[in-house]
Order: sequence, then structure tokens, then C-alpha cells
Amino acid sequence: LSALFLLLLLLLLLVSLLFTFDILQHKFFLYETMTEKGVPGSVVQHMAVDLKAFLILDGIRSTLLGLCLVLAPHLLLDVLLVHKSDGVHWHMARVLGGIFIAHAYLCYSWYHSTDGSTHSCILLDRLLTSALSYALCLHTQSTTNDISSTWNSESLRFLKLNYAVEMFLTSVLIVKRRFILCLFAKVCQDQLFNSLVQCDALAAVIIGSLWFALPDWLLKNQVRYSLTETHIFLSRLFGANLLSSKIYSNNVLNFAVKKDLIVWSFARSLMCLIILGGQIYSQYAYVAWWRSTHWIGIGLFSIWTVLSTWTYIRESNSVHFQNENQIELDN
Repeated sequence: LSALFLLLLLLLLLVSLLFTFDILQHKFFLYETMTEKGVPGSVVQHMAVDLKAFLILDGIRSTLLGLCLVLAPHLLLDVLLVHKSDGVHWHMARVLGGIFIAHAYLCYSWYHSTDGSTHSCILLDRLLTSALSYALCLHTQSTTNDISSTWNSESLRFLKLNYAVEMFLTSVLIVKRRFILCLFAKVCQDQLFNSLVQCDALAAVIIGSLWFALPDWLLKNQVRYSLTETHIFLSRLFGANLLSSKIYSNNVLNFAVKKDLIVWSFARSLMCLIILGGQIYSQYAYVAWWRSTHWIGIGLFSIWTVLSTWTYIRESNSVHFQNENQIELDN
């Protein structure tokens, strides 16, 4: 596992060097979205390669990391930590893996999207996540008395370097796009969908902020044993990723293509279902670590899961209904 992560890190470093060389070679010509005017098509096509390479690389990394966290969290954590991991570690790692899998789905599904706002959301999400995670690593390193008794040698340094490289890559790509978030400013006429999206953004901000700022308070009455620094670290890492995902909720209404909106709805539903499944699994599989009060958190998160799943089903059916009507009109 450590060799695999080292290989992925080397790939990130290589791509970052290529991006830097590309900027210097083209005299800092900034990338514009595919639908903008006034930019030579050949240059747009060339500069789009950078972003597509990032989407592929980030999608592969998120897939491997997400599957490892969901299916075998103990293998990964035992590499990073000095002491043997427990059920609380495995639970937090598994719900974190759900976010990575949903993110990988977005990278693959939006690879061919011509709407620049979808790609900008991915970049902003990764930039915010990596910045918060890097700050979390610095906080852990400065507040832990004996770091060698908690983390395996070089593991925390590896995480810091990984987040630093990711911050650099996403910053370069955002600058090349002239900080363009979306090209279409519109008001969603569907008030119900508008309300659901705003509720999704609030849920991501509130739940993510609580897990990032107050993980010990949230876990205090849910676990049977005292928490360690590594429990807090994993919980805050989960909160950082969840909080950053609100970027999509804030901008999904500006997506130009209905298909891209449905892709996001499915990814959010997938994330919630994996996290909820991980919560229920932990409650039965790790009874030695989790109290029955964990069901309160499961019940609250199930509300978000139901709303996100209903949103996806509703939007998918609306597109299917529109397609049927269009076929009838054509005939």
C-alpha cells in the first residue's frame, strides 16, 4: 500500500512539473472554457488537455483510495498508525471513502462535459479540501506531544506533501481558467428543486463544519472508549471533505446541461448511501466500540440520504418524461 501511494504521489509531482512548464511555454496564456468566444480553437483544445489529465488522475486516485477505505480500512490505517486501529477508526475511514467514491464518479462522468462550471466545481472542491487537510496535518504535528508514538515514520509528512501538491495543481488550473466559475447566471424556475439544493448545501456546511471543528463532542457519547488523536484526525478529515462538497450545491443551479445536474444528484445520493450503509454496518459489526446512541446520528443522516435520493429520482424522471414528449412531437 505504501508503494502504491508513493507511486501516485510521484505521478502528481510529474504532472505538476508538466503544468508549470506548459504555463511558461505559452506565456501564461490562461485556459478559457470550451463555450467562450475569442479564443483560438487549437489553443483551447491544447489547454483542455491539462484539465482532462487532472480529472483522470484525480478520478483514479479517488477510486483506489475510496475502495480501500470502504472495503479494507484496517489495512490502510495499520500502515499509517503505530498502534493497531479499532472500530472507530474503521468507521470514520469507511464514511470518508464514500466521499472519495462519489468524487471519482464526478471526475469520470464530467470528463466530456462542455460546461466549464462542472470542472471549476471539481477544482474548487479539491482546493478547499486539500487546504483544510493540510492545515489539519500542521495542527496535528504541532499539538501532538510525541508524534512518533502515534504515526508511523514519514506517514504524516507524506500526507502533507500529498495535500501540498494537490493545492498547487488545482491552483494552477484555476489560475489558467481566470478564476471562471460558470458562464451562465440564471434563476432556477423549479422552486422545489431549488429548495432541495439549498438544503443540501446547508447540510454539507453544518455537518462538515461540526465534524471538522468538534469531532470529540460528536463522538463523546457514541463510542465506548476514550478517543485518541488519530480518531480526531480521521473525523476532521471526514469533515473537511464533506464541507468542501458544498461547492457543488452552491453552483449546481448554474449548470448549463441537465445531464450534468443529474450526474451531481446521483453522486450525492451515492455518497449518502455509502455513508449511511457504513454507519449501519459499524453499529452491528463494531458493537464493542459503538454505543446505541449512534442510532441518533444514523437517523439524522438518513434524512439527508432520503432527500438526496429523492432529488436524483425526481430529476431523472423529469428528463425521461421530457424525452418521451419530444419523441411524440417528432413523430
